[in-house]
Amino acid sequence: MTRREGLHLALALEPGGWHPALRAAADPAYLRAGHWTDLVVEAEHGLLDFVTFDDVFTPGGPPTGRPDPALLAAAAAVRTRRVGLVTGAALTLTQPAHTASAAATLDHLSAGRAGIRVRPTARRADLDLFGLDDPGAYDLPVADLYEPGFVAMMDRTFGEAAEHVRAVRALWSGEPVDHAGARYRVRGQAASPRPLQGLPPVVALGHLTIPYRLGAEVADVLFVTPHDAAEARATLSEVRALQAEAGRADDLLHVFADLLVYLDETPGAAAARRERLDADSGAPSESDALIFTGTPADLTELLLAWHEAGLTGFRLRPGTVPEDLTAITRGVVPLLQKAGVFRTEYTTTTLRDHLALPPVP
Repeated sequence: MTRREGLHLALALEPGGWHPALRAAADPAYLRAGHWTDLVVEAEHGLLDFVTFDDVFTPGGPPTGRPDPALLAAAAAVRTRRVGLVTGAALTLTQPAHTASAAATLDHLSAGRAGIRVRPTARRADLDLFGLDDPGAYDLPVADLYEPGFVAMMDRTFGEAAEHVRAVRALWSGEPVDHAGARYRVRGQAASPRPLQGLPPVVALGHLTIPYRLGAEVADVLFVTPHDAAEARATLSEVRALQAEAGRADDLLHVFADLLVYLDETPGAAAARRERLDADSGAPSESDALIFTGTPADLTELLLAWHEAGLTGFRLRPGTVPEDLTAITRGVVPLLQKAGVFRTEYTTTTLRDHLALPPVP
């Protein structure tokens, strides 16, 4: 089911921004609560639906000195009142009881604003760090993503992730659980309190059919990475077909596009900033998502066009913070409000309500 009455906006936080030169920097400020909570307060000033804090245990590149996402979200809950707080959940590396307890606790600390971003993994480095042995673990380059053995392993890993989410939702009910699945055996009742929202929203990221299927089966929000409106339409068509296949055709599943953005009111200034950062890192920056460089007005025009193509929202990745974050909250948001597609005030208090998800009994 699709809703296009209003456009939703989320923010993906990285310690210094999403440019590789900043993600690799080990700035002590990134370990201070105030650095992160200031960013979330600014997101709330912009009336955003939610912010995401990712969990990455082993670096895919240089180490970043990344703090624990659940603790960051808990700190942000104290300084904010409305913006949603979505923390990463490394499903392959944790048990459903841990995932359920952490999210339920954050939901109470934030008065109903918690969500989880599910992230299965079969990276050998991740599994080794947690002492897990899986013969299907991989350290393949991206070029081998379509190798048959890799595809089979991904299909299994994402299937287990869907099972993990179902077990977590059962634990959130507050009732005794007896779940026996392919990977998890969960028996008993969760010690953590039932979440205030009943079911905190579940979000996922997908680039290909297998992760799209995970989103279609168990997510409330699916992040995708199209590079133009035509690709957005094709991706939406595939996701909706998978959603119907999963028996969820009538459920509200938001599909958000991820974009990495560099913004400045002065034409060319954002591009110059990105070029300086590229020079610092020694190579042109790349991303799985579209990299947008331009003015807030230019980005607004793109968001409106992609929203018309069927996307219900966007998760923006600021290339640098706070520069690109404030360009979003104080530049893009007013333009979206002027276009009549974005809220001018918070009229709801929980993350489920921000996303217009049905209430949980």
